[in-house]
Amino acid sequence: MLRRKHGAGRIGKRLEAWTKRSSDFLAAYSGIIEIVKSVAGGQAQVPYTAISILFIVAVNKSRIQEHIESTLKQVTLDFPDLAKICEIVDYSRLLPTLESLTNNIDLYSKKAALYYRRYWFSRLWYVIRHPPNESMILEKLKADIENDAKEIRNSTFRYTVETLQSLLDAETHRALHSAKVALRPKENSRTALDNYQWSLKSLQGLSPKYKYFDIAAFTNPNYKIWKESDESALLVLQGRSISVDCTSLSWLSIASFQIIEQLKHESPDWLLTRHLFFTQDNICGDADAAPGIADIIHQIITANPQTVTGPGRLQRLQDAASSEIWQGGDPSGPCHLLKSILEDEAMRKYPAVCIVLDRIDRCTCTTSDLVNHLIEIIRDHKEPPIIKIFIILEDHGVSKGALRLGCMSGRVNVVTEDQDFAIALH
Repeated sequence: MLRRKHGAGRIGKRLEAWTKRSSDFLAAYSGIIEIVKSVAGGQAQVPYTAISILFIVAVNKSRIQEHIESTLKQVTLDFPDLAKICEIVDYSRLLPTLESLTNNIDLYSKKAALYYRRYWFSRLWYVIRHPPNESMILEKLKADIENDAKEIRNSTFRYTVETLQSLLDAETHRALHSAKVALRPKENSRTALDNYQWSLKSLQGLSPKYKYFDIAAFTNPNYKIWKESDESALLVLQGRSISVDCTSLSWLSIASFQIIEQLKHESPDWLLTRHLFFTQDNICGDADAAPGIADIIHQIITANPQTVTGPGRLQRLQDAASSEIWQGGDPSGPCHLLKSILEDEAMRKYPAVCIVLDRIDRCTCTTSDLVNHLIEIIRDHKEPPIIKIFIILEDHGVSKGALRLGCMSGRVNVVTEDQDFAIALH
């Protein structure tokens, strides 16, 4: 024991510890050399030879030796596991840093090897004459080596994040595509929306003697309740148009555009969706309700892909869309799936979801039946988001007496606004 603490025994213990650290370092460094060698060829072997010489000729201890020992230990800890990195990272991205790392270690090892090759008395004289300058050089090289190793780790992390994000994006794209195939939504194209809005605005300008609807001036208290309530609610806006002449447009349909624009400004954190059952695509015939509700579902999952990328969620959608009731065209199937998605915890990041459905009177199903299916979506809904359903139809197709309200009469309202003349006729 005494021999280990003093004299040759103590020196031997120190040399043994130094040798262990050098061996660990060489194992890590050889990984770098193998990578650089594949790009730089035989030149990559030069610094490895230099560091090997340093390992072989290492003896005794001095202030500079302490620096060399600590550098070997620190760099060994700083080096990432390059064998694993190369499995996921294109090494060409790391090449500039690897070359810098190789050069710095080459310089450091050569200086250390030159120091160790001196006889002990020459080394002592060297330490006396050169410690400030030599220590500064070694310290800078050590800092450069550590910075290079840190940059390799950071580059690896960035590459890993980019790769994972790319994989997630690809998986999300596949899930959304599969969902769309299953849903078969009847989408309103951007052109159809623009043309429909232009037609509605043109209708207003062509007949100045008639009143035209403006959501900003709409003071009905039921609309205010629907908009400002902290509970899920449904509002039906219906009425007869007298200005349409030979068209089938409704004077209220402009609200489907006005309310979306208003909410974009007033409630930018709401999720806004809309489907128009009456556009140029079906101007000569009625529309099926199910593909329209499927379009609302598709808008929601596109805005929030987590509703189909989480465990079991895509399968839930596909099972619902392939069910007999859905295939039969009954809107209860899509409405039930819409309810399920709105109740998903992935939707809780939204304070509210607004669903605007224009001209449900053009659907092939009974208007009151469709409204009743939509009521079921909000009946027991308690968790965020709040659900706001806004329905527009021509004529007087819905009465509260025909709806299955139960205790929901305060949250479901029907507002009738018939068009009139702007100036009373005498």
